[in-house]
Amino acid sequence: MTGLIDQYVLGVDARNIAGSNLTNNLNDNGTSSTINYAQGQQTFYGLMGQVKSKTELFPVEIALAARIDQWNSQTPTNYNAGPNGTNPVYQNVPNQSKTQINPTLGLLYNMIKDWDLRSAAYQAFAPGMNNTLRSYGSSNGYSFANPSLTPETMTGYEVGTDYRWKGGFAQLAAFNNYIQNAVATYNLSTRSATDQALAKQLCGATTWTGQTSQYGACASAQSLSYYTNNQTLFSQGIEFQFHHDINSRWATDLNYAFTSTKLTICGGFAREL
Repeated sequence: MTGLIDQYVLGVDARNIAGSNLTNNLNDNGTSSTINYAQGQQTFYGLMGQVKSKTELFPVEIALAARIDQWNSQTPTNYNAGPNGTNPVYQNVPNQSKTQINPTLGLLYNMIKDWDLRSAAYQAFAPGMNNTLRSYGSSNGYSFANPSLTPETMTGYEVGTDYRWKGGFAQLAAFNNYIQNAVATYNLSTRSATDQALAKQLCGATTWTGQTSQYGACASAQSLSYYTNNQTLFSQGIEFQFHHDINSRWATDLNYAFTSTKLTICGGFAREL
């Protein structure tokens, strides 16, 4: 193409994920202690556009992209029950949907023929399914799925450099990422009235003291945990990749990655069922 835009790309995608999880928790003697069951599906729709431009005056390539993502989640069946499915506690889970625009800006500067500097700023959309359906536990503790979880959102930026030669290349990049609505485990407290109400709803128990429940799916549970979105994470790291062709049959590769992630905000459960 001629003019400011050297390349443009348009794309569309759609997918559906469906699954179910049945957990039959056993006592030490092999008998059934509790049953957890959940069934659901999630659909994703995306529309992506990208344009690239490279000027004649400066060896800089600019790429601007944006995605419109839509996410839908349905969990029609979700319950926790006692031994062999007795006293089931059903959760009425409303359908969820979320639409988000995720932009990306990338810059590539060609210092010399085989050496580039690059940088990018971006936002990403990260829905998941495992923590909305899979509950598990034992007589000592239970971890309950949360079908009301919403997608995580990541914003970040990175800088890097690439060097190429006839037989290979080397790449180095550093990044900072900020993750909102991060999914993490929240441990319920017996001292919190709100947590007590949630434990009663999840277990079908009249009380929960951290030692025993009167009845329900959490009988004798010493600890209860629940997945939530009410966290914010900060992640940073570096990545290095090296490749060299020794000859037509042999090559050598070296890869290194280091990531440090910190919990910056933590605040209990974001939403009750």
